[in-house]
This record gives sequence, C-alpha cells and structure tokens, in this order.
Amino acid sequence: MDWRRVAGLGAVSLALAIPAVVYGLPLAVRAFVRAIALILSACVWFAMSLSAGVSVWALIAAVTQATAAALTTPRASAILAALVAIAAVAAYGLQRLLGSEREHSR
Repeated sequence: MDWRRVAGLGAVSLALAIPAVVYGLPLAVRAFVRAIALILSACVWFAMSLSAGVSVWALIAAVTQATAAALTTPRASAILAALVAIAAVAAYGLQRLLGSEREHSR
C-alpha cells in the first residue's frame, strides 16, 4: 500500500471517529444509566408484587402485556425497521465478502 493511501485512510478514520466519540459516548452512557434504572425499577416492582401476594402467572401476564404495548408504539416499530435494514445490509456485505473470498481461493 502506498503511504498516501495509509495517511488518507488514517485521516478519514480520525475524521469519523471524533464525531462518533463526541456524540456517541454521551448517548451510550445515558442509555447505560437508563437501562440500570429500568432494571432496578423492575426488580423493586417484582419484589413488591410478590410481597403483596400476586401470583407468578399474573406477573408474567402483566409483563407480557407491557412488552406488547411497548413494542406496538410507532417509535419501537421504526427502531425495529431500522435494525432489520441494518441487518440486511450487514448480511449482504458479509455475503459479498465471503463470496469474493471463495472466488479467490479456487
């Protein structure tokens, strides 16, 4: 590889990494803290429900209903659609990558 290509690749990588760190790191930390808070809330809710005498089946039904209600919102549908699109692009890229390696190995 030519040194100019390596320098250009390094510059492009740096130019993409700086915004990812500046914007992505606070979002990741915020999501991590939010996930911990939700897990703690769920544990407290679960413990209070059990101490109040609610059956396990009633808890499972309540969790299932809450999950279904959360997944049927437009925001959740958009996030799921975006994840499916990203997975499709990743699968296509992987297929192209593995397909090109098979051609070179023959």
